This record gives sequence, C-alpha cells and structure tokens, in this order.
Amino acid sequence: MAGEYDILLTSRFIVTAILAVLVVVSFGIGFLCSLHALLRYQTGWKALTQRFPAMNVHKLGGSYKRRTGFFGSGHRNGVNGMFLIEPALEGFLVTASFARRSPILIPWPAIRDVVEANIFELQPGVLLTVDYETPLKFSLPADASTVIRENVTEQRLHKVVSVSELVKTA
Repeated sequence: MAGEYDILLTSRFIVTAILAVLVVVSFGIGFLCSLHALLRYQTGWKALTQRFPAMNVHKLGGSYKRRTGFFGSGHRNGVNGMFLIEPALEGFLVTASFARRSPILIPWPAIRDVVEANIFELQPGVLLTVDYETPLKFSLPADASTVIRENVTEQRLHKVVSVSELVKTA
C-alpha cells in the first residue's frame, strides 16, 4: 500500500513539474512576441518596409551582425544589436531580429550622410544617415567603408576626428 502511495506522489510531482515548465516556456514565448511587436511599433518598421521594400536584392557577400539602429531624434531611440546589415548591389539589406520576415533595402541614393569616426582608436565605425521622414541611422564597422565609398558620392562622406564633431552629427 505504501509503495502505491509513493508512486502516486511521484507521478503527481512529475505532472506538476511538467506543467510548471510549460507555464514558464509559455510566458517566455509570450514575452518575446510582445517585445518584438513593441519594437516593430516603436521603430515604425511597417512604414519602413513600405518605403524601402527588399525585392530583387543581389547580395555582395559579407554581413555585419548585431548592428545598432537609431530611430527618431535623440540617442534614446537606439535599438542595440538587433540588426543584420548586408551589402548588396542596390544598397544595404537590413534585417531586424524582431521582424526577420520583412527586411528593408536602403538604396544607395537614399543614404544622405556617411560619417566615419575613428576617435582614439576606440571602436572605429561608420554611421549611415538615411533620407527618410524621421531621423534614421545605422551603425556599421569600419571595414564597411570600402563598400560605401564605392557606391556613395564624395559629398555625402564625412570623416570625424573629434568627439565634439561626433556629438554634433548624432
């Protein structure tokens, strides 16, 4: 009789543990879906996909993972490390981790300004400003500058040497 009671308690414990794991996983998935929906709304990603549709893209090879995008005015509107940016013949293909099925293509003529910053040799990089209704910028590593120089006119390229200049452009 005692052995049957132990088996019953053990089976209840297993069922309870499985249910607890399922609840935690469900809340985790729900949280991620909510976060992705919030980021799509906050960045205006739907409007961006309509303005910059990614159709017939010819990738050049190479990719820049975990890049940052700035949406709207101010530095608080940065979305850190959520973008995969790939050079293409037509421009830059930008895929957001919160909207993987709907990337955007920033064509070369839509790149309004390119700032190359190499301040104190700390994380040299490139900041692209896109010609859009609201401020839209993406950061890229310094090795992306060769592809950019080949496709963007000299008038839109700027080199920054001081911290104050970088603050003025951002």
